[in-house]
Amino acid sequence: MKEKQSQEQIDFLAAILKSTPVSVIAMNKDGKIEYINASTEKMYGYTNEELIGAEPIILYGGSDVEEVWGRITAGIKEQGFWRGEMLNKRKNGEIFYIRMTMHPLLNEKGNYLTLVGFQEDITDRKRAEEEKKRLEGQYQQAQKMEAVAALSRGVAHDFNNILNIIHGHVSLLGRDIAIDETQNEHLERIEEIIHRGGGLVRQFLNFARGAKNKISPIDLNSLIAESTEMFSSITSNMQIFSDYYQNLWDIEADSGQIEQVLVNLYLNAWQAMAEGGELYIKTANVTIDKIAGKSKKILPGNYVKVTLTDTGMGMDRKTKARILEPYFTTKAAGVGTGLGLTSVYRIIKEYEGFIEVFSAKDEGTTFSIYLPASTVAITKE
Repeated sequence: MKEKQSQEQIDFLAAILKSTPVSVIAMNKDGKIEYINASTEKMYGYTNEELIGAEPIILYGGSDVEEVWGRITAGIKEQGFWRGEMLNKRKNGEIFYIRMTMHPLLNEKGNYLTLVGFQEDITDRKRAEEEKKRLEGQYQQAQKMEAVAALSRGVAHDFNNILNIIHGHVSLLGRDIAIDETQNEHLERIEEIIHRGGGLVRQFLNFARGAKNKISPIDLNSLIAESTEMFSSITSNMQIFSDYYQNLWDIEADSGQIEQVLVNLYLNAWQAMAEGGELYIKTANVTIDKIAGKSKKILPGNYVKVTLTDTGMGMDRKTKARILEPYFTTKAAGVGTGLGLTSVYRIIKEYEGFIEVFSAKDEGTTFSIYLPASTVAITKE
């Protein structure tokens, strides 16, 4: 009667273990798997026959085996069980998170019988936590940037006033004293830079306020020539070489935004060549057909291509994959915001263009920008 009752209890417990949604794994004294339930087969993708007699290391993925077993052993020794999280691996190679509790089973005399592990797949929860943490970080960064933007708007107004004062004195200087032709050229150059600085300030204020941009046809060769001349005048350790396509198509955009794109790329190249180097700029007309433009992000048609190649430090694959992410920067804390190349990407995408990046560690970087060609003729100011 007792034997029948005992067998019924065993069958009852076996039915519970079989139907429980939690993975149950038991290991013998030799450290090999001697029991798994149906949930374990479903969780890992292995059959009962494949796991029975195998070492549990077959299920580990990404976790240091010795370190994990050290924690398990210490936990069992201190409190009689161990509970923690770790990375495991399914049969198909997929790495996932589990939460596991390990208990040793002892007989009536206190001798070790088996070690039982109860496992729960917590991958979705962990990913949700990581996503929440990432979004919280971006939200905090966005709040900081909002505060900086509010402060910058005030600074931009003051800076614009300073430019106006400088411009007034330059105008008076040219009117009140006799100057030769060379000096007059210098004054005209100063006035030109003041106007350009004022344009950048207005562009910044429009962006901060969310104002619409002034779209007009642009001669990209001329804009690049002007911006490179200005940039090269303040950088002594970088040589800029230009190769302009003579019959380059025009584009339709806000000149201030395109100038912002160019300056950000110049700065990126300059910072990549801390000890000096060379920047090569080339323009070309490109036609993308339906086959080449089969990506949903690239529309077939005529494009103006601007290629910027530097001889700097280059980027490894991981860095290159993240350079267009907001707030990502390889610079030290407090040095960069991680928004320069993000702004470039945002502006180019706004005009239905696209960007290609080629780079290798210690072999320089090439940015290729494609902007849709315009059919509107330019009216020279």
